[in-house]
Amino acid sequence: MRSFADAPAGRWLLALVALGLVLFGVFSFAMAAWRTNTPMPPKSTPRATPPPTPVTSTNWRTLRDI
Repeated sequence: MRSFADAPAGRWLLALVALGLVLFGVFSFAMAAWRTNTPMPPKSTPRATPPPTPVTSTNWRTLRDI
């Protein structure tokens, strides 16, 4: 980091990164402080579908003809 700071614009870039980290910390704290944990309303209840008809010898002919 010292060699990066010795670059022509290194100190400014390090200060910019530090400022970004501080602002991200403030943003994260604000999101945690003012967040509401209300449950989402249900969209819609799906209709129950009837179970599939088991294949037996009585309906095998109709299934084969399809």
